[in-house]
Amino acid sequence: MTAATRKSAPAPPVGFRTGEPPADVVDVPLRAGLDALDRLRRCRQPALAPGPVAVTGERCLFLVAQGGAANLPELLDWLEWSGVDLDLCCRPWAAAGALLDREGLECPQDGLEWLTDRNVRPPELIALLATLADSCYRLGLAPGFPPR
Repeated sequence: MTAATRKSAPAPPVGFRTGEPPADVVDVPLRAGLDALDRLRRCRQPALAPGPVAVTGERCLFLVAQGGAANLPELLDWLEWSGVDLDLCCRPWAAAGALLDREGLECPQDGLEWLTDRNVRPPELIALLATLADSCYRLGLAPGFPPR
């Protein structure tokens, strides 16, 4: 067997059309989400790429790899954000259906606007959580944050 045949195949695309839940959904206040998205984009590091991000009403929704919702409390504790009111939550795909349904991913529903490519693979929650938590915390400290 050659090295070329041992090479693993590329990962399949996100399962938006396959019937499998593609992601968990991190829900943050709009201003904090926009600030976090701007900061993540300015990093220009593939490991911190934000993945699919949508806005609905006054909330910003970051899609992250499955399993993030179950790990959120431990990750916030590890990052020393436990006990701080961040107005940040992460829900499994099934619980976020009211915000994002499968049809909404293909044809945006009323009030849903995609800020990034919705067909990219969602990142791991830990890759985004420190930035999201910091932006939510700063918004709580300064209601006029971020200045626009």
